[in-house]
Amino acid sequence: MGNIITIDLRHETGNFWMNNGLVTLYCEFGEGNYDSDYILEKLTEKIVQKTGNKGKYFDKKKEELVEYEKVNWKYPTNQFIKVSGKAGTKVKIDGEEYSTQPPIFDLKLKLSKDMASVTFVA
Repeated sequence: MGNIITIDLRHETGNFWMNNGLVTLYCEFGEGNYDSDYILEKLTEKIVQKTGNKGKYFDKKKEELVEYEKVNWKYPTNQFIKVSGKAGTKVKIDGEEYSTQPPIFDLKLKLSKDMASVTFVA
């Protein structure tokens, strides 16, 4: 369980970008208290899309290469988030390197002490 995020438009933060973010979260989730992990998961689902391309990773349990459909950040998000998904450790098979899982695209929450700054980190 993550942090509790309170979405309440009655209290301005004094920061234009924070207020803008709160309005966006309000439009998406409504007013109330939410677990930050839930919010991050739902936001990630909205801003990641399948590319139509295929990739392969090495499945340690099956001990074989497995094909998966690649995903990437949706436009315009991809103009701001340049980090690819985390693909785990790499193994070499027949001279080629493969990850041990498909890339995982996720967001993390970075909170400052004074709460004047909340950052979503990819």
